[in-house]
Amino acid sequence: MKITALAFLLGLTALSAACGGNTDTGTGGTGGGGGGDLVPCGDHPLDCPEGETCSFVKGDQFACLPSGTGALNDVCSPLVGQATCADDLICVKKSGAMEGTCTQLCDPSQGDQCGDLFCVPIETASGAQTRVCLP
Repeated sequence: MKITALAFLLGLTALSAACGGNTDTGTGGTGGGGGGDLVPCGDHPLDCPEGETCSFVKGDQFACLPSGTGALNDVCSPLVGQATCADDLICVKKSGAMEGTCTQLCDPSQGDQCGDLFCVPIETASGAQTRVCLP
């Protein structure tokens, strides 16, 4: 099962596919630091350091960004280039929904993080993917 997330749901449909390579766009934000290389995380979303989470940054990439404050299952707004959920969570907005939900990221190569849920891919319109725990 695949769920379209983030960029597609924000109305960005002209995106390219792939999830790799660093960019020099920085992390931005509200008064943000920025300027450094972004660390790609789509394939391994739980590898972001403490204080960061894997989030959609632009076009075709998921990268580690400073974590937001949203807790698991909190209502959130999926923003490109700014994480709104806490460590190891990502804001997922299902097609047609008004708001998103902070959802647990997962990586099948690192064991079971989902309990009774399933670790499934979410995908942007361009094909960029990462994985989250869903029923």
